[in-house]
Amino acid sequence: MKLRSRGIKKGANQITIPYDFINSMNWTVYILECANGSLYTGITKDLTRRITEHETGKGACYTAGRSPYR
Repeated sequence: MKLRSRGIKKGANQITIPYDFINSMNWTVYILECANGSLYTGITKDLTRRITEHETGKGACYTAGRSPYR
């Protein structure tokens, strides 16, 4: 099986990323407003799981102790 790939130029260098990898990236970017009014930005493949982690204090160190979130 031949793997199709696509070159992405980055300055003078070039990296190759397989199409299968690009197509498998289903990410969600999210922003939480913490109880103190600050904002936390994150990225995840499973938003429900990640929000639960934040709410139970197992998410990012920054969000621990800053709940509830909006």
